[in-house]
Amino acid sequence: MFKSPLTACIGAVAAAVLFTAPVAAQTTATPNSGQTEESNRASGTVTGERVLPGRIAGQENGNNRRENRNQRGRPAAPTPEQNRLAAQALADTLSTGCQVTEATLLGFRGEGEGVYEAVCASGPGFILSATTPPSANDCIGLFGAGYVAREADPAVDVGIQCVAPANQNAMVVVSGYAQRAGVTCQIDEVLAFLVDRYEIGCAGEDGYWVDKDGDNWKAEPCWNVTITGDRCRFTTPEESKAGWTRVLADTEAAACVVEQARRIGVDAQQLVVYEVKCAAGDGFLVRVENFRTAKRTHACSDPNTFAIARGCQLTPQAGVPETPAAE
Repeated sequence: MFKSPLTACIGAVAAAVLFTAPVAAQTTATPNSGQTEESNRASGTVTGERVLPGRIAGQENGNNRRENRNQRGRPAAPTPEQNRLAAQALADTLSTGCQVTEATLLGFRGEGEGVYEAVCASGPGFILSATTPPSANDCIGLFGAGYVAREADPAVDVGIQCVAPANQNAMVVVSGYAQRAGVTCQIDEVLAFLVDRYEIGCAGEDGYWVDKDGDNWKAEPCWNVTITGDRCRFTTPEESKAGWTRVLADTEAAACVVEQARRIGVDAQQLVVYEVKCAAGDGFLVRVENFRTAKRTHACSDPNTFAIARGCQLTPQAGVPETPAAE
């Protein structure tokens, strides 16, 4: 599994989305957490009134009497339960499906609309804003957007991020999506980089893109992703080529160590046709179902293969004259 060189941009996070530990560099100041105003400015655009511990506890001592006198006449800070209820109302309005177990008031926008980080009983947490209209951004997507932005500019301000320990759960959440899509590898890295699209890194194997498809999930292996001109961040070219081993198993091409591949098109049976060039020996045209299984193979050495999309191009084809070079 390939380790991205941009990992250093994410401080103590060891890979693209090791959500198992809080990201210290992304800490957001919260009115009821005692975190610093400096961290609030560093983490995004949300700002809020700083709430001192003495104000929450209703106690006065030599260190906070003056601050408490200044706070008299102002509304009391909301309780954790009030924050939870406010966040739940937003989550319900936005149909997030989140059952809020706890929420932190991060601050206020514009006209005093509250912004909350919500922890959900299951699935990803959210940043919820009581703006008009209200908005919700899931924590996994926010981190992914920040990661992608840092790829382009390591110094960019990625805005507000989720910091609650319970919201550092992307590995668990996205692994669940991948399993529903039929992925069985040992997942060691995950990243959300588009709406409802995630990249999965597998330990020593070809990775996947996982997409939401209606109420279901589907997985596209990185060997196909790279053929179509995109890239997988957590899969090496060698791992992608090795992904063909599963596809070609139990076929005439099972011994082929794929050196190069190209996608040709889709046949009348909705099987995707590829050409694979082998490190040694003959190449093949391969008809693949659901990126998983080769249903039919055609050896490049068979002259009849030329009738299929003009045959092999990566491997010289027996009995077919080479096209003369243009003068």
